Amino acid sequence: IDPRHCSGSRGKATEGPDETVDARLIANISALWGFDLFYLYSAPIPGSESHKLHQVSVLRERNFDDDGAKPQFLYLEFKGRLVYHRAADPDLDGAILVHDHALETSICGHHIAEVLDRWRRRTEQADHLCTAAFAEDVVEACGLQAAFATHFSQLRTKLEAWHVEEVEEQRRKQLALAGTIATGLVFCTVQ
Repeated sequence: IDPRHCSGSRGKATEGPDETVDARLIANISALWGFDLFYLYSAPIPGSESHKLHQVSVLRERNFDDDGAKPQFLYLEFKGRLVYHRAADPDLDGAILVHDHALETSICGHHIAEVLDRWRRRTEQADHLCTAAFAEDVVEACGLQAAFATHFSQLRTKLEAWHVEEVEEQRRKQLALAGTIATGLVFCTVQ
């Protein structure tokens, strides 16, 4: 992971809160001429500021009009559901930029739309690896698998270790709660 921290603020750049990907967005993206820049960020896992393993894909919409308009960036991520938002810049506050990559040929919107549609329709139970799997599918649609292969291999190992840690922490909390309840029952029985 590239240790450079991003400057700027997602909150400042965001034009609205995360929205769930729907058929309307997929149709709009499918109709786009394309995207010319790709950024991948490792952001804090929701609910855990110390584990920056959550993946956020950011694509710059290619602007064929030379009217001086600022480019738009499309943020895509899987957080138990597929969400997106658009912003005026690619920065993501509190995240680490894994890699930014200029796309040699513009990636047509329909390639990204196909990934979104497939993930929107999926029926499998979400798990701790979905953040990596979704980002990897976006990377594949951009034709960048080779550039990110090592990252995703290392990410899966880190996500598995984090998951084991989380399961163990939940088990410790349940045991502590059970011990507290048992102590209370013994105390009530004795009185």
